[in-house]
Amino acid sequence: MSFGYLIATSQPCELLTKSRGETFSLIMDKMDLWIYFRFCEGNIYTIRKNETESCLTERGGEWLKHIYEFNRESFIFSDVLLQKGESEENFSEIVLKSIKNNKILTVEVRSGLHFDLRNIYRIEM
Repeated sequence: MSFGYLIATSQPCELLTKSRGETFSLIMDKMDLWIYFRFCEGNIYTIRKNETESCLTERGGEWLKHIYEFNRESFIFSDVLLQKGESEENFSEIVLKSIKNNKILTVEVRSGLHFDLRNIYRIEM
């Protein structure tokens, strides 16, 4: 099992692919979304309390706000624990299906925001 972050934007986001030391990989461009993924075992943007829940760090809040400002609109975020044998592409397909079926939660970035791992969130400001 591997931890990571998934972000989906409605336009290409160079901020994610060109940030030194914090680079995301473009996984797919589908359904007018650009889906990025970054493996991360540490507590950079979120502190993972266990295998089901995490909490946004101060740095994570600033980072999400920066992505929002760069894109000038909401975007999709998930703090992910990939299951055994699951790839980031597999999880991306789950995200796309959830978006299509309108099964995403909308949250505003704030201090102490909690995430359920593998849930899909629309980030608003």
